[in-house]
Amino acid sequence: MLKIGVLGAGHLGKIHIQLLKENSNIFDLIGFYDHNTETAESVSEKFNIPSFPNAIQLINAVDAVLIVTPTNQHFEAALTVLENGKHLFMEKPMVGSFEEALRLLVVAQDKNVHTQVGFVERYNPAFLAAAPILQKVKTIDSIRYAKYNPRGMDVSVVLDLMIHDIDICLSLIPSKVIQITASGSAVIGETIDIARAELLFENGAQVRLSVSRVHDENKRVSYFASNDSIIKVDFLEKECASSSRSSDLYTALLPKEIEYATQTTEMTPIVVYQSNALLSELLSFEDSIRSNQPSILGLKDGAKALEVAEMIMAAINKEKLFA
Repeated sequence: MLKIGVLGAGHLGKIHIQLLKENSNIFDLIGFYDHNTETAESVSEKFNIPSFPNAIQLINAVDAVLIVTPTNQHFEAALTVLENGKHLFMEKPMVGSFEEALRLLVVAQDKNVHTQVGFVERYNPAFLAAAPILQKVKTIDSIRYAKYNPRGMDVSVVLDLMIHDIDICLSLIPSKVIQITASGSAVIGETIDIARAELLFENGAQVRLSVSRVHDENKRVSYFASNDSIIKVDFLEKECASSSRSSDLYTALLPKEIEYATQTTEMTPIVVYQSNALLSELLSFEDSIRSNQPSILGLKDGAKALEVAEMIMAAINKEKLFA
């Protein structure tokens, strides 16, 4: 059984701890560490698990570590985990920069450990249901809106929310990003809260990503033009549908035209088998370690998404500079 520990017991950390406890036949939850003593005492009592006095003692006691701390603490924590030869699961965004991601990747390869980044939308049951027909995607329009929540405000909305959709796009389009135009603005704090980016890939695929974490509604919907069909995936409602009529014109649609096309085309629901995406990604991590097979979402995938995120941020800063 996998001996596992959790670094960080905030909102998401507690959810991971609960899932690990509920699946004690698979995970041996040794304990957790959180620098906030009040939080540590509360979580230890609530879940009846040991709170370690420091991170290194926890790391030394386990086979694998989940990092669920604020992003600005990810790099140092992950480096310590990897240098001690432990398997690593990191919540997104994996670190604050592409350079840091590459440094971790080198250490992970040197230590020959298994890693995974928490891009939970890859395990969303709606996306999993649509995945078999998401072949040769040429156009994507993704909308991800969230109501204001103070969590995650330490990084820009590009790293907080858009990075999920960046990862989805990179997983479906086997080509290099060759052009980016982007815009964004800060509304509440110093970091970007609203952003839009348009990506052009070397194979001709086009993507539009729209995100906001200060919206008046929660919405997470993506539209994919794939071969001769359009697929709509609602990540929030966990529903998806595809066009019931085929058309060679679908692959020529611009991103801004896809949503309209779904409103004027008969859509057929796709059966979605409901599941807990957070648990699914933890089970995937455990399976990669047990079977000694590479994770489908390792540090390399996290680094690729982070590289594009940095390109988008650079485009936003350039647009603001010349505005």
